[in-house]
Amino acid sequence: MIRTEFIKESIDFSLGLLISTNTLELKLCASEEARKRLQDPYFLLHSRLKEKDQRIDHARCTRWEKECLLYDRDREALMEFANEAMMKGLKRFEVCVLDIEDELKNALEELEEYKKKCEKHMVSETQLIEELHLMREKITMLEQSRLQECSDNPIHYSKCSSLKADDQIPHPHVLSAMPVSE
Repeated sequence: MIRTEFIKESIDFSLGLLISTNTLELKLCASEEARKRLQDPYFLLHSRLKEKDQRIDHARCTRWEKECLLYDRDREALMEFANEAMMKGLKRFEVCVLDIEDELKNALEELEEYKKKCEKHMVSETQLIEELHLMREKITMLEQSRLQECSDNPIHYSKCSSLKADDQIPHPHVLSAMPVSE
């Protein structure tokens, strides 16, 4: 009966007729019951939605953590590769530097040997030139003394004339060996 009365009152209310307090209280009770019935599923759905959001956030975080780990691994691998490449290049460079230093050392040693040889040749050449000048002076002095003897001694004139004739014959081996005096 309450239901039929409630339905009748609801129809009256929709037509704009006055409703009793009792009907209003019944409507209020019915709406509170409906609210309670809907509130439980709402809270359940709301808590499930929160759980889903948390799962989604957790999944995103996990995915980003994996991405970050992969990025860190790649970065470390690249840095390790770069370090290895740099060390290999550095070792090659050091080997080249050592080779060049050895070549330079050998070249400097060779240069020192050539300098010493050159100094020896210079000393011996200078000594030879000095000896040659001394020999020329001695030859000149001997020739002058022979000529003086020839002019002082008329008996041996024939011998002196042959010396004069011999002096006029060029000796190319002696002249070519003599350096020009400076």
